[in-house]
Amino acid sequence: MTQFLEASELIGRLAAQAGPSIVGIGPGWRGGSGVVIGEGHVLTAAHNVRGERVGVVFADGRKAEAGVAGVDRDLGLAVLEIDTADVPALSAADAEPGGIGAIVVAAARPGGRALRVTAGFVSTDQREVRGPRGRRIAAIEHTAPLPRGSSGGPLLDAEGRLLASTSSAWRAA
Repeated sequence: MTQFLEASELIGRLAAQAGPSIVGIGPGWRGGSGVVIGEGHVLTAAHNVRGERVGVVFADGRKAEAGVAGVDRDLGLAVLEIDTADVPALSAADAEPGGIGAIVVAAARPGGRALRVTAGFVSTDQREVRGPRGRRIAAIEHTAPLPRGSSGGPLLDAEGRLLASTSSAWRAA
């Protein structure tokens, strides 16, 4: 029972630590999630971006429109430009998540709604996928369930650092 309590405390701590940095993208449940990665910049899934402007909802309820700084369709990632005010940026992990069995936490704020967090484990090592144009992309395969609207939210390591975007867990760092 002690291990379950420790895991519960870890997940709760990571949610509290990362939660303010996680944003909702787009309209309601049809939208996705994103994460503040630096002053004025939000990382999200490329398919959450439809057009030149994107609605963003911050954890404190503030709503704003972001411009698109860049989109990489092969990686499935987009970076948005927006006034992030005093929202802290999530730190990127320095290294791979560890081997098979390493704990990962997927977090999201679907369409700006309440924070959602699920936990799982890295389920394979050295995973690669092919992007739309055949480009090989390093990926993190994991078992953390991703509820609707999670796409573009962060995949965190056990220290709460950004490992990847949950668009399909392609490495963002």
